[in-house]
Amino acid sequence: MGKTKTVLEFALFALIIFIIIGVCGVAYHSAQNYKKTLTVAQSLNSNDCQEVYKKDSTVTIGKVALDVELAKTATQKEKGLGGRDCIGGKEGMLFVFNRPDLYTFWMKDMRFPIDIIWIGPDKKVVKIESNVSPDTYPHSFTNDDPALYVLETKANLSTLLKIKNGAQLEF
Repeated sequence: MGKTKTVLEFALFALIIFIIIGVCGVAYHSAQNYKKTLTVAQSLNSNDCQEVYKKDSTVTIGKVALDVELAKTATQKEKGLGGRDCIGGKEGMLFVFNRPDLYTFWMKDMRFPIDIIWIGPDKKVVKIESNVSPDTYPHSFTNDDPALYVLETKANLSTLLKIKNGAQLEF
Protein backbone atom coordinates (compact mmCIF):
# COMPACT_ATOMS: atom_id res chain seq x y z
CA MET A 1 0.00 0.00 0.00
CA GLY A 2 2.92 2.39 0.71
CA LYS A 3 4.27 2.15 -2.85
CA THR A 4 0.82 2.69 -4.37
CA LYS A 5 0.24 5.72 -2.17
CA THR A 6 3.61 7.20 -3.21
CA VAL A 7 2.88 6.62 -6.91
CA LEU A 8 -0.57 8.23 -6.56
CA GLU A 9 0.87 11.21 -4.68
CA PHE A 10 3.55 11.63 -7.37
CA ALA A 11 0.94 11.38 -10.16
CA LEU A 12 -1.25 13.96 -8.40
CA PHE A 13 1.74 16.26 -7.90
CA ALA A 14 2.73 15.90 -11.59
CA LEU A 15 -0.87 16.63 -12.66
CA ILE A 16 -0.96 19.80 -10.53
CA ILE A 17 2.36 20.99 -11.98
CA PHE A 18 1.10 20.23 -15.51
CA ILE A 19 -2.07 22.27 -14.88
CA ILE A 20 -0.09 25.19 -13.45
CA ILE A 21 2.26 25.21 -16.46
CA GLY A 22 -0.72 25.07 -18.84
CA VAL A 23 -2.48 27.97 -17.13
CA CYS A 24 0.72 30.03 -17.17
CA GLY A 25 1.23 29.24 -20.86
CA VAL A 26 -2.29 30.34 -21.75
CA ALA A 27 -1.84 33.53 -19.71
CA TYR A 28 1.50 34.24 -21.40
CA HIS A 29 0.08 33.77 -24.92
CA SER A 30 -2.93 35.92 -24.07
CA ALA A 31 -0.61 38.67 -22.87
CA GLN A 32 1.49 38.39 -26.05
CA ASN A 33 -1.62 38.61 -28.26
CA TYR A 34 -2.81 41.63 -26.27
CA LYS A 35 0.60 43.31 -26.78
CA LYS A 36 0.42 42.60 -30.53
CA THR A 37 -3.10 44.06 -30.65
CA LEU A 38 -1.86 47.18 -28.83
CA THR A 39 1.09 47.49 -31.23
CA VAL A 40 -1.20 47.29 -34.28
CA ALA A 41 -3.64 49.79 -32.75
CA GLN A 42 -0.80 52.16 -31.78
CA SER A 43 0.69 51.97 -35.27
CA LEU A 44 -2.65 52.60 -36.96
CA ASN A 45 -3.60 55.45 -34.65
CA SER A 46 -0.20 57.12 -34.56
CA ASN A 47 -0.53 60.76 -35.48
CA ASP A 48 3.03 61.20 -36.74
CA CYS A 49 1.87 62.66 -40.06
CA GLN A 50 0.69 66.23 -40.30
CA GLU A 51 0.10 66.03 -44.07
CA VAL A 52 -3.50 66.83 -45.02
CA TYR A 53 -5.28 64.12 -47.02
CA LYS A 54 -8.73 64.42 -48.54
CA LYS A 55 -11.18 61.83 -47.30
CA ASP A 56 -12.91 60.94 -50.56
CA SER A 57 -13.87 57.42 -49.55
CA THR A 58 -13.28 54.63 -47.04
CA VAL A 59 -11.61 51.27 -47.66
CA THR A 60 -12.33 48.61 -45.06
CA ILE A 61 -9.82 45.83 -44.50
CA GLY A 62 -11.20 43.35 -41.99
CA LYS A 63 -12.25 45.55 -39.08
CA VAL A 64 -10.01 48.48 -40.00
CA ALA A 65 -11.37 51.43 -41.98
CA LEU A 66 -8.91 53.61 -43.91
CA ASP A 67 -9.71 57.12 -45.06
CA VAL A 68 -8.58 57.30 -48.67
CA GLU A 69 -8.01 60.02 -51.18
CA LEU A 70 -9.04 58.97 -54.68
CA ALA A 71 -6.72 59.23 -57.66
CA LYS A 72 -9.03 59.17 -60.68
CA THR A 73 -7.55 61.54 -63.26
CA ALA A 74 -4.38 60.85 -65.24
CA THR A 75 -2.60 63.70 -63.44
CA GLN A 76 -3.62 62.42 -59.99
CA LYS A 77 -2.53 58.90 -60.90
CA GLU A 78 0.82 60.06 -62.24
CA LYS A 79 1.61 62.11 -59.13
CA GLY A 80 0.14 59.69 -56.58
CA LEU A 81 1.73 60.28 -53.18
CA GLY A 82 4.85 61.81 -54.73
CA GLY A 83 6.01 65.05 -53.14
CA ARG A 84 4.21 64.43 -49.86
CA ASP A 85 6.10 64.01 -46.60
CA CYS A 86 4.19 61.19 -44.93
CA ILE A 87 0.96 59.22 -44.62
CA GLY A 88 -1.00 58.38 -41.48
CA GLY A 89 -1.66 54.87 -40.21
CA LYS A 90 -5.32 54.95 -41.26
CA GLU A 91 -4.89 56.86 -44.51
CA GLY A 92 -4.29 55.82 -48.07
CA MET A 93 -4.61 56.70 -51.72
CA LEU A 94 -6.91 54.60 -53.89
CA PHE A 95 -6.22 54.59 -57.62
CA VAL A 96 -9.36 53.86 -59.64
CA PHE A 97 -8.85 52.63 -63.21
CA ASN A 98 -11.33 52.28 -66.08
CA ARG A 99 -10.71 48.59 -66.76
CA PRO A 100 -8.92 45.62 -65.18
CA ASP A 101 -5.31 45.47 -66.39
CA LEU A 102 -1.68 45.34 -65.28
CA TYR A 103 -0.61 48.62 -63.67
CA THR A 104 2.96 49.69 -63.00
CA PHE A 105 3.98 51.87 -60.05
CA TRP A 106 7.30 53.45 -59.13
CA MET A 107 8.60 55.59 -56.31
CA LYS A 108 9.33 58.77 -58.31
CA ASP A 109 9.34 61.84 -56.02
CA MET A 110 8.43 59.69 -53.00
CA ARG A 111 9.77 60.71 -49.60
CA PHE A 112 8.63 57.76 -47.48
CA PRO A 113 8.11 54.00 -47.89
CA ILE A 114 4.65 52.58 -48.65
CA ASP A 115 2.73 49.38 -49.28
CA ILE A 116 1.26 48.97 -52.77
CA ILE A 117 -1.81 46.74 -52.91
CA TRP A 118 -3.36 45.76 -56.25
CA ILE A 119 -7.08 44.92 -56.08
CA GLY A 120 -9.15 43.06 -58.65
CA PRO A 121 -12.62 44.02 -59.93
CA ASP A 122 -14.14 41.76 -57.24
CA LYS A 123 -12.31 43.91 -54.62
CA LYS A 124 -10.00 41.06 -53.65
CA VAL A 125 -6.27 41.61 -53.27
CA VAL A 126 -4.29 40.25 -56.23
CA LYS A 127 -0.78 41.43 -55.25
CA ILE A 128 1.05 43.20 -52.44
CA GLU A 129 4.40 44.97 -52.41
CA SER A 130 5.19 45.77 -48.79
CA ASN A 131 7.52 48.45 -47.46
CA VAL A 132 8.57 49.79 -50.85
CA SER A 133 11.31 52.35 -50.26
CA PRO A 134 11.80 55.60 -52.20
CA ASP A 135 15.34 54.48 -53.03
CA THR A 136 13.92 51.72 -55.27
CA TYR A 137 13.31 54.38 -57.95
CA PRO A 138 13.57 53.95 -60.97
CA HIS A 139 12.63 50.28 -60.41
CA SER A 140 8.92 49.68 -61.04
CA PHE A 141 6.39 47.27 -59.56
CA THR A 142 3.60 45.59 -61.55
CA ASN A 143 0.77 43.23 -60.70
CA ASP A 144 0.63 39.73 -62.23
CA ASP A 145 -3.17 39.42 -62.33
CA PRO A 146 -5.56 42.10 -63.60
CA ALA A 147 -6.41 44.85 -61.12
CA LEU A 148 -9.02 47.57 -61.26
CA TYR A 149 -7.80 49.42 -58.17
CA VAL A 150 -4.50 50.05 -56.42
CA LEU A 151 -4.24 51.10 -52.78
CA GLU A 152 -1.16 52.84 -51.38
CA THR A 153 -0.82 52.83 -47.59
CA LYS A 154 1.68 53.40 -44.85
CA ALA A 155 4.60 50.95 -45.10
CA ASN A 156 4.03 47.56 -43.47
CA LEU A 157 0.28 48.06 -43.03
CA SER A 158 -0.36 44.89 -45.02
CA THR A 159 1.93 43.00 -42.67
CA LEU A 160 0.35 44.50 -39.54
CA LEU A 161 -3.15 43.65 -40.73
CA LYS A 162 -2.06 40.27 -42.13
CA ILE A 163 -3.44 41.10 -45.58
CA LYS A 164 -2.80 38.33 -48.08
CA ASN A 165 -3.67 37.75 -51.74
CA GLY A 166 -7.38 36.96 -51.93
CA ALA A 167 -8.30 39.17 -48.95
CA GLN A 168 -11.66 40.86 -49.48
CA LEU A 169 -11.77 44.66 -49.19
CA GLU A 170 -14.85 46.85 -48.98
CA PHE A 171 -15.26 50.35 -50.42
